[in-house]
Amino acid sequence: MVQLILASSSTHRRQQLQRLGIEFRSRTAHVDESLRAAEKPKERALRLAIAKAESVKSQNPQAIIIGADQVCACDNQIFRKPKNRKNNIQQLIAFSG
Repeated sequence: MVQLILASSSTHRRQQLQRLGIEFRSRTAHVDESLRAAEKPKERALRLAIAKAESVKSQNPQAIIIGADQVCACDNQIFRKPKNRKNNIQQLIAFSG
């Protein structure tokens, strides 16, 4: 039987598959998530999802790999995960306009 592998350490993504009753394994993908100049949010999410899947696929060539990523953006400005409470508040203020 072909294995299904989630290329993510995200608890939320694991829970989504578990709720569907899908049998899978989860592997952390080691990918450089640095921002690229002029990269649009959709492009970034797609690039990282593919990179994560390819990272895990290289060690599991016979498996089906699910790679996913999400990007938080406002007016095409990409926001990274808040580092701390202060950063989180700054981002929320930026979103509120």
